[in-house]
Amino acid sequence: MLTILVSTFSGCIENKGIINNEYTSKYYSNKFFAPDKAFFNEEIEFDASKLVNTNKDVKKIIWSFGDGKYAEGVKVKHKYLFNNEFNIDFPLIYTVSAIVVTGSESCSETQQIKLYPKEYRFYFDAEKLSLERPNYYIDKTSAKNLLNIVEPKDLKYDFYEPIHIPKCDVTVSLYIQKPFFLKLSKITVSFIGENGSILQTIESKIRLGTFWKEKYISFSGSIDVKEKIKTIHIEIYGLSLGEKIKILYGGEQPSFISFKLLES
Repeated sequence: MLTILVSTFSGCIENKGIINNEYTSKYYSNKFFAPDKAFFNEEIEFDASKLVNTNKDVKKIIWSFGDGKYAEGVKVKHKYLFNNEFNIDFPLIYTVSAIVVTGSESCSETQQIKLYPKEYRFYFDAEKLSLERPNYYIDKTSAKNLLNIVEPKDLKYDFYEPIHIPKCDVTVSLYIQKPFFLKLSKITVSFIGENGSILQTIESKIRLGTFWKEKYISFSGSIDVKEKIKTIHIEIYGLSLGEKIKILYGGEQPSFISFKLLES
């Protein structure tokens, strides 16, 4: 949980609503600070207790968070919601106001807070990646094997446009159905650049086993690529004579890939 301590209060508003531009030094304290950045969907605590302790005539503090939400109190908590938007520039900057109400006037300060997303989630769909959960759909492929008896379908999923993802942890979750005796050995996920070259690959390190028909398989890795990613390429390996493997999209357990950004 991040804590934001709000500092100076330099503008005064009288009870009649007339702005007084004179500097009000009695509300100033250089002991307060704000962090350089905060993250969406994480609870942030705003704390003005030191201000109240040093100014006994403070009646109440009203917070305006810049997103249409308000709160009242010396210590308040707020969470900025993130709607999984991607094709916009980050950080988003919110202006937070702390209004100090005394018996005769209200003094306030505004300061800006930079908000970053901490995680993106893209859902696998028919040959594309979507920010929204797709309708229920089943895709079929075969497992690759050393004998090359069958040629499995290429499971490639394109972003709507090439994107740059900072250094992050990646989690891949696939809902798979297969014949009971078909053995899977590993799954690889490759990140393909705009020119078609493989930028980086991660693979499952869990034992997939043989004797099951359907399973939700998740595995993680880290990526740090400098170029934009255009395509996600999934390859499933195992002992197969052509039996079909099904990957489910949408529904209650959708297949997806998430990128959890690492703090710099």
